[in-house]
Amino acid sequence: MKSIYIRPGLALLCAATLAACGGGNGNMVLGGRIVGLTQPGLILKNGSWEAKPNAGDATFQFAELIGDDKQFDIVFGQQPNNSKCTIINSKNKANTYTVSQAVVSCITDSYALGGSVTGLDAGDGSLVLTNGKESVAVAAPATAGAAVKFSLPMVMVGAPYGVTVLTKPQGAKNCIVSNGNGIMATAAIDNVTVVCSK
Repeated sequence: MKSIYIRPGLALLCAATLAACGGGNGNMVLGGRIVGLTQPGLILKNGSWEAKPNAGDATFQFAELIGDDKQFDIVFGQQPNNSKCTIINSKNKANTYTVSQAVVSCITDSYALGGSVTGLDAGDGSLVLTNGKESVAVAAPATAGAAVKFSLPMVMVGAPYGVTVLTKPQGAKNCIVSNGNGIMATAAIDNVTVVCSK
């Protein structure tokens, strides 16, 4: 006789436990993949549910569980700092396959990196500057010693940069870089200076 009363009691206890853990509304985890998230601040929503992935995360999931055949619609509650994200496969009815098919793709804002070179003479050949794997050749000006502007490929916000001399012009003994290192902020860098001397 005792088992007749114990079983319903256990069922109620299990149901209460699941509800307390946020699992009373289903049995599947709703989430997906993230590509290119380098900045904090991303918030994803499904109704009142919220997921807040960290910068660098490759996946996300909601703490609440979703039930089979329940409608979901994942949207942005907030875009990450200095970035623009898009999402695909974000709206469907929940089943084993659809609950993990959403993909969030993010692109971090990027800004120009450049400055000026002085001390180059015609006939010296080009000065080659680099930032990591990127490089730019700076030709001598028509007027000897005049300043020449240069621009390297853009750098995304939060990424380190370091401008160095890869190849000196033939006639120069020294080319010294100033303001060439830092972390890209939210504005173009145009104060890198390179002074070449013979």
